[in-house]
Amino acid sequence: MFNIRLFVKYIIVLTILYFAFNSKSIAQINQQNKKDELYESIEKLSDNQNWVETIKKCGEYQKIEPNNPMIMYITGISYRNLGDRKTALIYLNEAVKIWGDTLTAPETYGVIGECHLDINNYDSAVVFLTKAIHAGDIQAYPLRAIAYTQSNNTEDALIDFNTSENLNLLTLSFHYYWYGWTYMEKASDLLLKSDSNNKVYYGIAISKFNKALQLNKEDYHSLKHIGSCYELSGDYEMAKMYWQKSLAINPHQPDIKKHMANMPLNQVDIKKEAGTYTVPATLNDVVKLDFVFDSGASEVLISPDVLLILVRSGSVSESDFLESKNYVVADGSIVQMERVLIREIQIANKKMYNIPCAISKEFFGDMLMGQTALEKLGNYTFDYKNLKLIILD
Repeated sequence: MFNIRLFVKYIIVLTILYFAFNSKSIAQINQQNKKDELYESIEKLSDNQNWVETIKKCGEYQKIEPNNPMIMYITGISYRNLGDRKTALIYLNEAVKIWGDTLTAPETYGVIGECHLDINNYDSAVVFLTKAIHAGDIQAYPLRAIAYTQSNNTEDALIDFNTSENLNLLTLSFHYYWYGWTYMEKASDLLLKSDSNNKVYYGIAISKFNKALQLNKEDYHSLKHIGSCYELSGDYEMAKMYWQKSLAINPHQPDIKKHMANMPLNQVDIKKEAGTYTVPATLNDVVKLDFVFDSGASEVLISPDVLLILVRSGSVSESDFLESKNYVVADGSIVQMERVLIREIQIANKKMYNIPCAISKEFFGDMLMGQTALEKLGNYTFDYKNLKLIILD
């Protein structure tokens, strides 16, 4: 016999189960929809670099799904971009723990390494940037090079910088700035050891700083260190020129001003012989000789034997010879002389470039430091008591 009471109870139970199941499904659907909306909002905020709002939305998402590594990664990146590296590291490290060695982790290793670098944790930076490189993130090479430099590991830094340059990864001014800095450090180490190769490395450092300047003309730090490279190479004139360029961009550099004020005078010993004064000068960085200081001579005068030395050294070539010219000599007669362009004449630390010189007829004769060089020497004075030529510019 049909039991109506039992049937009613059965219907009631089915109804309760039906609504319970459907209410749960509806809640799950609503939660998923909310997550999707939040994630879409997070992506838009992140694309627009609205980092504060991105962090807020990520916080809302984490209340629904606490252990989502991508949300932690985005939160970490947002804090990094706001300058809070320490908080960024908390979220980024948690993201890596959840991900493990997945395809996304290498990029995260790189960002973690960069954060450690920014807060001067150089050893930790090397560890994570090495993980990133081993996982295939070659963009970590320049950053690891900088971390090595900052931890005084010059040799490994140069290996990474050279690798980065070969892979065309040095795309930012600060990359080349630290590249130059590393070569400058290597040069300074050699200078302390009295190794003559230091000038070679100072030259390489200058070339890297110049590349930084090509990417950022306002990089006064690179200009400053180019000046330091020239100073340590003994070229005080070039050092001052680059320091002045650096100060023109940023006048608030008291260390440069103090250093320039305390620099040694650019001076050289002179000799007095038979009423004339002679000054030592180096031609084309090849031969150093004494010249009679003669402000009355229109051009520098060199002897044929000196010209022969310069030709044999390769520092004077056929293209350097100029049109001959007539000169009035001491006895009043007119003499035609051959002429040549000397690429560089150095007196003390002052270098003068592209100097026309006459070639005398006499081998081993006196040589004159005439106006073609003296007009480029700038302001100078003589200390006759101590027999010094002091270059003031």
